[in-house]
Amino acid sequence: MLSRNNAHAAIAVAIAVSFGSSLVLSAPAFAGHRGDRAARRTESQQPSPPAQVGPSGETVHDDIFKVTWLTDANLAAKETFQVPNINHSGSMDYQTAIAWVKAMNARNYRGHNNWTLPTSPKVDKGCNSRKDNNFGYNCTLSGLGSLYANSLHYSWPRSVVGISGNRVGPFKNFQPNIYWTAEAAGKNKNGFDTFSFNNGFQGSNVDQNYFYALPMVAGPRPCPPAAAGGGLQLSSDGKTVYDPVSCVTWPADANLAASEKFGLALKDSNGVATFSPTGGMTHTSALSWVQQMNVHGYGGHEKWALPPIAKAHCGSASPVAGCAGNPLGELYYNQLHLSEGQLVTPVPDVKVGAFHNFQPYLYWSCNGDAGQNICSTTKPLPEPNYGWSFNFGDGFQGTDLQTKTLYVMVYYPDAQTPIHPAPIPRCPPGARCPKPM
Repeated sequence: MLSRNNAHAAIAVAIAVSFGSSLVLSAPAFAGHRGDRAARRTESQQPSPPAQVGPSGETVHDDIFKVTWLTDANLAAKETFQVPNINHSGSMDYQTAIAWVKAMNARNYRGHNNWTLPTSPKVDKGCNSRKDNNFGYNCTLSGLGSLYANSLHYSWPRSVVGISGNRVGPFKNFQPNIYWTAEAAGKNKNGFDTFSFNNGFQGSNVDQNYFYALPMVAGPRPCPPAAAGGGLQLSSDGKTVYDPVSCVTWPADANLAASEKFGLALKDSNGVATFSPTGGMTHTSALSWVQQMNVHGYGGHEKWALPPIAKAHCGSASPVAGCAGNPLGELYYNQLHLSEGQLVTPVPDVKVGAFHNFQPYLYWSCNGDAGQNICSTTKPLPEPNYGWSFNFGDGFQGTDLQTKTLYVMVYYPDAQTPIHPAPIPRCPPGARCPKPM
């Protein structure tokens, strides 16, 4: 079924600036995401309407969704609460996310034991697609959708954090995100296979997502013997990288579309953006962009194409991790020496309104009725084996297989009875105890 929706490097961050946010951080600046990851911040404009930020800066009240958010948008990267199966990046599968929130409440984290995943309702008339489950862009009845659009004032397809200037082997500007492939996926005529450089997973996504493109040139055939070590080879002009194992040539800029549009219009005939500000694009736009890349003969080649993805090498399940039997998998696992769940490049810890540690990627969400900020215990999941998700890389709400590893943000709702209320102490006979309130 379709999902709707470390090489260490020095990073220069391009932050998508938001105006009019209802959340603002008044506490001191935060430290870096992880001590072993170099990151450099650039300025982030901070609007200042009224908001209730906790005295430590660790929480912020959301007057729109009536909840209090933890301002660390990726706490699990440094605090697992001894829950297993959490990647070093902080991502985890859906059932692990449920267990992590439960452990957080058992710890009475920051004095609260009613933390929860944000909710997503099945009915949201603001979404641009309302077939089956409501999904797509402009979904604002979910907790994460409301935060993105109403509180932080972002609009699709803007990312909350942009990443540029990194170096990963001979490549530059790699995105720890999802990349398009050439393959159509499943029964959905509007879906295509993808590969994630956030965690090494193969999956499938619908065309409306703004993901990234790393085209390739196949050949020569037969593939000449690999040089000693079979390592990646940068061209003399620095524009391309040759992989002697897959026998393919890649652009050295792994996000070339962010800087080179090859004359493609910035909007289509319907006024829809061709590219996101950070270089993402729909699958349809990616095909047009690659076609123009060939017209311009980029890097001396005229046979650029989106890469294939061979599921036969790793079974038919989707998403699949550990698959090196295709060009993107070979690049991720063998040439860049990454392992399942590992980011191709770290995401810097930057301020986004009152928040920090935002990941420009997918986050888990739970079922909840429209207007409710509490996870439903009776409503079924959006689809069997799927969970709700929201992408802070482009503002897309969808569903993802529970076995995928996404990120987790949490809040506690206003005036919500604690999950494990403390027992009321009995008053000893003869003692002067306060009267019940």
